[in-house]
Amino acid sequence: MPFTTGGQTITDRLTAAKHSLAGSQLGKTICKATTEELMAPKRKHLDYLLHCTQEPNVSIPSMANLLIERTQNPNWTVVYKALITIHNIMCYGNERFSQYLASCNTTFNLGSFLDKNSAQGHSP
Repeated sequence: MPFTTGGQTITDRLTAAKHSLAGSQLGKTICKATTEELMAPKRKHLDYLLHCTQEPNVSIPSMANLLIERTQNPNWTVVYKALITIHNIMCYGNERFSQYLASCNTTFNLGSFLDKNSAQGHSP
């Protein structure tokens, strides 16, 4: 189990800090919504991301690409929470988000989304 402080792993905190230093509140919030903690994404993070989809100055492609990038994480919890976040934004956010995902040629490559701790896990 990774070392944690306040529920978040050091990796989660470093990733969020990287986005903070770069001035990306969007990136920081996506990292916080998709932490390694075994709990659902926090409502305040989902609400902020939903609000961002309504803002004309927020780049929907950047938001989508940051979320898609989180689906490539080797930690299954991060991937699952990224998929939950994407689903939430598609259902309740601005239609521009879904339109962007439908129009881009990026696919969700979830080949590493395996449960290696269970004999019943998916096997390729």
